[in-house]
Amino acid sequence: MSEKYVDDADWATAAEQSSEDDEAQEGNYLADQARSAEAPEHVAVHVVDEDGGDDLDDSDIDDIDISDPEADAIVNDALEIDKADEAEAAAEVLTDSLAEEQAEAAAQAAEE
Repeated sequence: MSEKYVDDADWATAAEQSSEDDEAQEGNYLADQARSAEAPEHVAVHVVDEDGGDDLDDSDIDDIDISDPEADAIVNDALEIDKADEAEAAAEVLTDSLAEEQAEAAAQAAEE
């Protein structure tokens, strides 16, 4: 212990003081984030060949039945264009996108 109480104080911010304790309690956060970058569908549905062979039969995958009515309804609703203004907005976006692609192609051709 030092002669002055002030010398014993840790003047670091609370986040700096507790980061080591948090990591010890919660584990390696960055590694968890890297693992969570995988799509849940890929992790949840996979076929493992228990024999160790590399030739998987695709019929196993075809036998898996995945249905999500709520997700299907959202996708179907997004694909249906009910009103003229929705159709015009979609056409405008496509036209703008096409114009941007053509401008980029022209710029690349000019650089070459």
